[in-house]
Amino acid sequence: MDCINTTEAMEILRREKLIEPVMESVMKRIEFFLKNRAGGEEMEIGVILFSTEDGILGKSENADELLKKIQENR
Repeated sequence: MDCINTTEAMEILRREKLIEPVMESVMKRIEFFLKNRAGGEEMEIGVILFSTEDGILGKSENADELLKKIQENR
């Protein structure tokens, strides 16, 4: 892809109807690398990926649960 930013990439993915499978793959990779970076399963890690233009692009499986815990502890 010859995109200079996320907005351009999202336009192509939207046009080709590929947003859902691509974002699912991206989220799995992000979660994999974050967990490895944090030392495995010992630390709970969640991810919410967003852009200013498109809002939420993807979430890890436990993102909503972790967000709720954070909000309860405020």
